[in-house]
Amino acid sequence: MRALIEIGSYSVGDWEKDRALQSGVRLRCPSCETDVPFGPYEHPRGDGSLRRYRGCKMCGFWQEADGRSPPFRCVLTVHACVGWIPDGQLCSCCSQRGPVDWHLCPRVLTEAEVRDESYTCAISGAVVRDAHVIPWGIEAP
Repeated sequence: MRALIEIGSYSVGDWEKDRALQSGVRLRCPSCETDVPFGPYEHPRGDGSLRRYRGCKMCGFWQEADGRSPPFRCVLTVHACVGWIPDGQLCSCCSQRGPVDWHLCPRVLTEAEVRDESYTCAISGAVVRDAHVIPWGIEAP
């Protein structure tokens, strides 16, 4: 496994290339070198813009596609989400499909979000903290 400090920057252009390649090639995580599940992702921000990044859901490698941010490791959490999700709807945190009245809800967070207890599940109101952290499939160095 490569140390994060050995991995260079990642730009929007790199993200666009990865996104185009993703349809025909399995991309490999630059840290743990696995190909599943790794790739470029995008997520809407509160202001309507898109956050683009690459991430590995096997070792926790994450990197913003801004050309300057260093990579970092996220933490994997899981909590019991006790809240009704109607038929045909999805949990806003993990995409569990309803109908369910509870489920285990995985969430990838930054170390700061866990440490500061700043993430609250929108369905159950659970505050995610250290007790909810579980190990990644591959341990980081």
